[in-house]
Amino acid sequence: MRVKLQIGKVIVDAFEVKSIWGKARGLMFSKRKNLLFIFDKADIVPLHMMFVFYSILVVFFDKDKVVEKKILKPFSVYTPKHKADKVLEIASKDLEKIERKINLKSCLEYL
Repeated sequence: MRVKLQIGKVIVDAFEVKSIWGKARGLMFSKRKNLLFIFDKADIVPLHMMFVFYSILVVFFDKDKVVEKKILKPFSVYTPKHKADKVLEIASKDLEKIERKINLKSCLEYL
């Protein structure tokens, strides 16, 4: 399902991903798009960028509050320091600009 989100002053269109298969595939072998992964409970969610050929901004949420954010490069691996129940992958070409606008006090809102 496609959703429109606001994090602080940043507005993002994304596809919700709830299935195990969708979470495992993520952005591998795909064109640029934004994904919002929804988990049943907060946990450490390690990510890999295998077969993702562009950088992304990853924002980790716990109870709709930003707990961590990180720009990931292609073919890298990242394990966050905080538990999250939602993970947003933003595949924009303006990652640094968007990353600066999102702070750890920002909240996730559905529009």
